Amino acid sequence: MGKHTVFFVHGMGKHDKTWHDAGLNVLKSSYSEYAAFANRSLMNDIEAVPIVYDDKIETWRTRMAEDFSGFRNAFMGELDPAEAKGESLTKQLDQVESWIGASDKPGFAWSHAADVLIYRWMSTLRMAIDVSVATQITGYLAKHGTTKWSIVAHSLGTSVTHNVIHMLYTSGTANQPPLNPVETRPQVLMMVANVSRVLQRPGAKVYETRVKPGRSSTGALCGYYLNARHKYDPFVYPKPFSPDLWPEPGTYAFNGYQHLQPAHLHFDKDELMRVHDLDHYLRNPRVHVPLFRALFGDELIPDEEFMKAKTAFDSSIVSSNLDATRSKLEAMLPASSANWQALLTIIKRIGM
Repeated sequence: MGKHTVFFVHGMGKHDKTWHDAGLNVLKSSYSEYAAFANRSLMNDIEAVPIVYDDKIETWRTRMAEDFSGFRNAFMGELDPAEAKGESLTKQLDQVESWIGASDKPGFAWSHAADVLIYRWMSTLRMAIDVSVATQITGYLAKHGTTKWSIVAHSLGTSVTHNVIHMLYTSGTANQPPLNPVETRPQVLMMVANVSRVLQRPGAKVYETRVKPGRSSTGALCGYYLNARHKYDPFVYPKPFSPDLWPEPGTYAFNGYQHLQPAHLHFDKDELMRVHDLDHYLRNPRVHVPLFRALFGDELIPDEEFMKAKTAFDSSIVSSNLDATRSKLEAMLPASSANWQALLTIIKRIGM
């Protein structure tokens, strides 16, 4: 039996080809804890392939830091006037510029805010990112003859992944005609800290595209859609991905769509950004067990074993700062009615 290829698509911030190591290490250590996988390495069963698009953004981050007026002109020239109308983008740019000006060396807040602004609004760059990610995926599949594959996407990467999968099966790319889901499609889409809805574009709304779980014969573009949304992660609150009986009630009969809601806090009150990290999400059995089951079969981790894993994990959380950490994060949680602009405010607050 061949390995299952799992592509990892990164989120906001600077990343290289090793970006997924922390999350992968959590999965490797968790894997061996279950009876079905005892004395077996996860890497016997999957091929982990990091997808990196940060190089497309870094040039613009540098330009933003060194020549903000030039960046502003380029940014405003990229906007679709009809789509950008009423979005107060000039004000958002002013906020980002003030964050840069607050430090001699641009840091966490501005780089993450830059990524959100650049990917959502700079159409040419967004297309370059989408094509790069699509090419990395399809190139790997073609080179290795891969038939079993899935995607674990994180943060901004959930929006990128949605848009890329939508594109691959509708328009295709200049070098790749549209794919047929009956012939190939991701078995699992795991969207961790899913922000795809708050960053969605009018022509590709996430509840309405075919990027949803179901039978390939119906055109659905994945077998399982796992949506991980941490209770205390402020980034997932504005316009949350939280559908009701989506895409149809029958999906729930076989766990095709799963809404995973961890609430653990495995870090100190001075490391609030950790709540959003991929490896922090994956530590919880409520997140990694559904992934293992979707990849390899529900029967391999029985409900009784799953329950024991959750109990053991919950009892392992011992911190004198837990209440203080929870309180600080609760104070940052925006309303679910908030829009993408709230992400910029959260980035500034949590990165200070």
